[in-house]
Amino acid sequence: MASSYNFSVAQGAELNTRLTITNDSTPVNLSGYLVRGVVKHKYGDTGSLVDLDPTIVTGTTGSLYSSGYVDIYLSGSQTAALPVAEAVYDIERYVTGAEGQETAVIKMLNGKFTISPEVTT
Repeated sequence: MASSYNFSVAQGAELNTRLTITNDSTPVNLSGYLVRGVVKHKYGDTGSLVDLDPTIVTGTTGSLYSSGYVDIYLSGSQTAALPVAEAVYDIERYVTGAEGQETAVIKMLNGKFTISPEVTT
């Protein structure tokens, strides 16, 4: 079952965060997996507002795969282009098989993604 975490970002502000993906308080070993995640107005939408482009933190020798660390970074220009909204997101881990087919897709994290207006421009 996916964990829940809510993001809050202002238009024009950078979002730079490191998440620790856990299962019963134990970091998930992400070795051999890829991750993906997007923000949408609502879960049923076919298009997304922004690609979170999550990145697994591997360390210089791959030693951090077992840490469960995933980095999310959105630039100020990316968040400036987002509408003011209470949106939703999720992040999944998956494996790509020999023929490029995705297997073992697991939703790791989901929640609200609140975008507030920029005041100072």
